[in-house]
Amino acid sequence: MRLTTVKKIKFTKVTLISILNLPAKWAAVLSITILLASSCTDPSEIGLELDPENNQLGVFYTEIPLSASMVLLDSFNTTNANVLMAGGDISPFFGTTEAIGFSRVNFVPYNRDIPAAARPNATSVLDSARFQFTITNQMTANSFAENKTLSVHRLLEPIQDITYYNSDKLAYDENPIAVGSYRLNAGRDTIVSAPLNETIANDFFNRLKSNDPIFRDLFAFREYFPGIAIKGRVEEQAGLPVNVMNTGMVLYYRNEGDTVSRRFLISTAESRSFNHINNNRTGTPLEIVQEPRTAYDVGNLVGLKANTGLVMKINTAPLQSFMDTLQNVVFNQVILEMGPVEALSEGFMPFDFLYMFYSINNTGMFSNPDYRRVERDPRQGQVNPEPARLSYLEDTRLYRQSITSYTNNLYRSGQENYNLIIHPDDPDLPVEVNLNISSVQTVDTRRLTSQQRPNLDYKESLRQLIVDQNTIKLKLYYSKIK
Repeated sequence: MRLTTVKKIKFTKVTLISILNLPAKWAAVLSITILLASSCTDPSEIGLELDPENNQLGVFYTEIPLSASMVLLDSFNTTNANVLMAGGDISPFFGTTEAIGFSRVNFVPYNRDIPAAARPNATSVLDSARFQFTITNQMTANSFAENKTLSVHRLLEPIQDITYYNSDKLAYDENPIAVGSYRLNAGRDTIVSAPLNETIANDFFNRLKSNDPIFRDLFAFREYFPGIAIKGRVEEQAGLPVNVMNTGMVLYYRNEGDTVSRRFLISTAESRSFNHINNNRTGTPLEIVQEPRTAYDVGNLVGLKANTGLVMKINTAPLQSFMDTLQNVVFNQVILEMGPVEALSEGFMPFDFLYMFYSINNTGMFSNPDYRRVERDPRQGQVNPEPARLSYLEDTRLYRQSITSYTNNLYRSGQENYNLIIHPDDPDLPVEVNLNISSVQTVDTRRLTSQQRPNLDYKESLRQLIVDQNTIKLKLYYSKIK
């Protein structure tokens, strides 16, 4: 274990006597002021020991370095993850990651308001047909200076009514029905489109005009057209999340007497979908990470990458060892800090928050009831527990969060001090929803309210972070109780 540093805030005997000689009200105010000012002091400036005979206000500081390892989670559920992940990237640390989104398509959602008389009929004319992509602002790329490509492929097998995981994949036609190349901007929602294959477009439109049975029955439609796969090009180094809402085929047509085109959409909205993610770590420091739920020492650098199952595990044994040396103390403030994180290209936004979990069966698997979330320090008026989220500080590239209550509870209860899994998402939802990161249950999160819907940074992007584990530390201010 690396050594810790213990320092004491300086209060002289004169200071204490002066406080004691003040009226009670002002003595209390001054005491609190001194304590608060001291707690904000740079730790390197916190110095001398208190007078042994007047050690009533002793506030001590210690800094505990922590180590970290890498863990591969079990295969996780990607069914109906709100986006169709496409593309990928190549990283010297994380390896080569490829993402392919699979989805059924549906002709119902955006066509409900078209009157029967306005639908395509025997005399209708097809003006044009395109495939529209709605790309979310969670896209990642080594650089956005070059175009990024998206292609759409017809499935050769149906999507079943089962749970699909990140390792699952379906067969598709290698010849695309639409392909486009686009100059994108980081951090923006973007709608782009590509010409739809003429044969596919005419086939669908002619069937619409003749009121073919596939457009009267959704199950017949799925049997005729099982769905699509959306791909990117890994060598273009871009992870492109395509929103399942407002994405799909758009047929522009005119009926007799129309002066402008109408639209008929065959989209991925309200359709079953999932994402296949392949992460090849050969030749990287993470090549040794093979078995799920096993902690691996991969060297000084550790990190996490969305949609791959790769997360960090922080070893908190040094905290337990330190608490074992203490008697009758209370922790005034405990801060977990890590960073600065490794600099990323402009196309990789850092995670705004990171959640801390401990697994009561020590497997690192997040499925109820095996995980526990570290809760934040209570606030005035707070009703329900809130997560203690490591917050990203852009100016310093640090992640930091106070875990004072959590540490005091550990110390007072004497319970086992579990290692912490660091993860970008919070799987907690109301009990009736019961959606967990590794849950085998499927919940269509698009139907949840904003309060119910979880953060899904881990499933809706290929974002990542890397940090030197030597920068992970606990900063503790504590007082002895006599």
